[in-house]
Amino acid sequence: MARHAVTFSRRALLAGAMLALPAARGARAETGRITLIVPFAAGGPTDIVARLAADGMARHLGRAVIVENVAGAGGATGTLRAARSRPDGTTMVLGQMATHALTPILNPQAGYDPLADFVPIGLIANAPMVIAARKGVPAASLREFRDFVAGSGNRLSFGHAGLGATSQVACELFNQGTGAAPVSIAYRGTAPALNDLAAGQIDFACDQLTSIAPLIRSGHIQGVALMARERSPVLPDLPSAAEQGFPDLSVEVWNGLLFPRGTPDRVVAEVHAALTATLDDPALMRRFEELGASVPMSAANTPAAFGALIRSENARWRPVLERLTR
Repeated sequence: MARHAVTFSRRALLAGAMLALPAARGARAETGRITLIVPFAAGGPTDIVARLAADGMARHLGRAVIVENVAGAGGATGTLRAARSRPDGTTMVLGQMATHALTPILNPQAGYDPLADFVPIGLIANAPMVIAARKGVPAASLREFRDFVAGSGNRLSFGHAGLGATSQVACELFNQGTGAAPVSIAYRGTAPALNDLAAGQIDFACDQLTSIAPLIRSGHIQGVALMARERSPVLPDLPSAAEQGFPDLSVEVWNGLLFPRGTPDRVVAEVHAALTATLDDPALMRRFEELGASVPMSAANTPAAFGALIRSENARWRPVLERLTR
């Protein structure tokens, strides 16, 4: 994706102090703290990824990177705020599969264009989704769980982070194969949804391995399948969907950083360099691996490559989502 920059014509530059003043303010802003908008609730997988990255980037940038959770509408609320923020390098957003490939397709009123309204910085990490159920569900495998859901009609419920969230779309992808219509319950993030799942208030949910693994290991909820082709060392006893005979139930969530359109090239380059240095830290890489997330190779993790990923994900998910909404 082409980088964007704030430019001024010679005529505009000669227009006087009224135009010079905003430019000066922008230059000062680029040396101040950065707000990283996370468009989901605190404590969820996206929030965890964002905070790990923010801590490291702050050290490399020499200035604070403050995480601000702005949840709602499947991530659209916080993402729209970021799109409308000043492109002076003081605001970026944690974008992921939901905010930049799913929600804009499912909700045309989201108010932003995932490609035109943002400048990609780079990926942080990827993590597979997991299907999990409340304790006591009579299913020891994905096939048994599918049969249980299929035989329950609309009596079951599943929780997610809102329209277009990966937690909703992953479960709807599963629901398609059951012929049933479980009740869809939207939360302001997956953390409160998982709390209700552990309490037995809802029947199942889908979430990133990053945040769901501790609840499965502790026995608070029941793991059904890793939505991937292979198992993860984080939950080695949890079979993948592919090995259980469901290769199409594969959903990996990517998380990355973006600035609003118009952010200067030099700012994008500076923050990208800080992100790369942060992800190259062996201790942080181990931490992500412990959470079940994988960090992209730094040589391939460029702003252009991240932009290409967003475009390809929009193309991949559009037909899937159109089938879900028929």
